[in-house]
Amino acid sequence: MIDRFIRHYVDGYHSYKNGRWCYEDGCFYKGLADLYAAGQGDWLLAALIDHVNRRVKPDGTIDGYAMDAFSLDNIQAGRVLFQLRDETGDPRYAKALHVLREQLRLHPRTRGNNFWHKKVYPWQVWLDGLYMALPLLAAYSLDYEEGAALPDVRGQIETVRRLMHDPRTGLYHHGYDESRSAGWADPETGLSASFWSRAIGWYAMALADLVEIVPAGHADRAFYAGLLQEVGEAVLAWRQPDGLWMQVMDQPDRPGNYPESSCTAMFAYAFLKGHRLGVLDAATAAGARGSLDGLVDRYIKGGPVNGTALGGICLMAGLGDINGEFGYRDGSFAYYVGEPVVENDPKGVGPFMMAEAERRRLG
Repeated sequence: MIDRFIRHYVDGYHSYKNGRWCYEDGCFYKGLADLYAAGQGDWLLAALIDHVNRRVKPDGTIDGYAMDAFSLDNIQAGRVLFQLRDETGDPRYAKALHVLREQLRLHPRTRGNNFWHKKVYPWQVWLDGLYMALPLLAAYSLDYEEGAALPDVRGQIETVRRLMHDPRTGLYHHGYDESRSAGWADPETGLSASFWSRAIGWYAMALADLVEIVPAGHADRAFYAGLLQEVGEAVLAWRQPDGLWMQVMDQPDRPGNYPESSCTAMFAYAFLKGHRLGVLDAATAAGARGSLDGLVDRYIKGGPVNGTALGGICLMAGLGDINGEFGYRDGSFAYYVGEPVVENDPKGVGPFMMAEAERRRLG
């Protein structure tokens, strides 16, 4: 069932934003890369090369990428370039990595030294952006800069832990506005109101990936492992009996809330990977396997298109607005549960593929 779903999805995949370089395609790319690394077939590498080479040209330029947008979302799709560089020897991938690194050199920052989420969201830090940018920055710095940027990566995570972690629940707020000027931001704390599960999922995946990227024995690896253990303990307290997590994590019984696919896949990925890397226990991994099984049972086997679609995916959620494009996103419970729910969006299927790759690597 799962193999059939993945093959169907990969064979029918089309670029998410009409060819623009974007993190949605990046989630799909990383799903392909992880399944290939898990030994699931050379056809996955061939598909990955085909999709990436439509965007990344031989001179390293990236079609559909605009550095001056200063969007952290535009960094994430570059995660697979390290693997493609090593697998193929094609110099285009290293050249493209240098382009993305240059964005991060120039990217605007808060006074606390964290990257703005995007130029259009000044002074704002979102959990999403940690996953989008920091694993690539750490890996690049280790490969090309003797790890010089590792203190920067750790410092940004430390700031998020200090400012965005909720001590009562152990969960993390989606966004923080240093300027306190956004309509969604608490005027005293700068924090958004709700605990959106996918935002916390991005954060958990970032920590798991940083544990993998930072060399064994380096103090930062233990730091990220400790945070992954901490967020895992908090998140597992909100896991529902069917293994899934709700769209707004801490209000499972509130009318309108629902079991959401992308966050469930993200937590399964982070916890299985953490166990494979030796920093999370076997019970956590067993729970993550159960969550994947619950996701398949409810939203693939039990979905309206049996075996060929993953349902229950929140299409998009953010904070604020850009020129009236989205309507104002106020970070409330009503906002998050009111966003459209769709099938087969790569923000859900990509992490599902990553999680499935981790499950297969564990056996």
